[in-house]
Parts: sequence; structure tokens; C-alpha cells
Amino acid sequence: MKFWELVAVCCDEPGILEHLGDRPEWNEYLDWWHREAALADNQERDKLDRQMPDELCRHLLVRTRTRYRISNGYLRQASANGVGPTYSAVEIYDRYGGSVLEQVREKGSAPIQQSERFGS
Repeated sequence: MKFWELVAVCCDEPGILEHLGDRPEWNEYLDWWHREAALADNQERDKLDRQMPDELCRHLLVRTRTRYRISNGYLRQASANGVGPTYSAVEIYDRYGGSVLEQVREKGSAPIQQSERFGS
């Protein structure tokens, strides 16, 4: 998961991103988050596109309350009145990767291949 994708996925719950400082080796990313607007304005692609460590992504994503549902071949955020199983952000990350979480946030849904679905 790229830095900018992680920030986008967590932006509705900014307290989550404070946990970038939970380990000394992640402090650099905490600084980037505090300067995220400037990074984007200056198009600092080396930072924005940096692949984040899996452990860091899981450490943050486990904190989000957002749930996801797969329906008709698409992943979407789960609504409270939906039918069927829901999945956490970490489960989606582990199964499909971080980019799909950002795509759902940005576009409202992301296509999931039949062979990739849970329970397949």
C-alpha cells in the first residue's frame, strides 16, 4: 500500500494516523503525514508513492471502524442495513491489497475477481 493510499483510506478517522508514531522506525511517516498537503502540492512522488511496510498498514487498518461487503462481484463499504457477511479493512488488505481499499473510498466500489472472493 502506498503512503498516499493509506492516508486516503484513514482520512475520515485522522486519529488513526497518529499511530504512525507508535514505533521509532515509523516516525518518518508521521512527519510525512503532518506535511501531507505540502508533499502533494510539491508532488514529492518518492514519498507519496512509497510502499508502506505491511506491519505498519495492518497496525493502522485494524483501528478503523469501516466494514466492507462483497456483492455482485464488487467490494463496497458495508451499510448498516445490508445483508451478508462484512469484512474489516485488515481482512480486505490481507486478501486484496491496500489499493482496493483506496479505490472503494474514492469511487464507492471496486471490482473483485470471482477467484479472489472470500470463501472461493
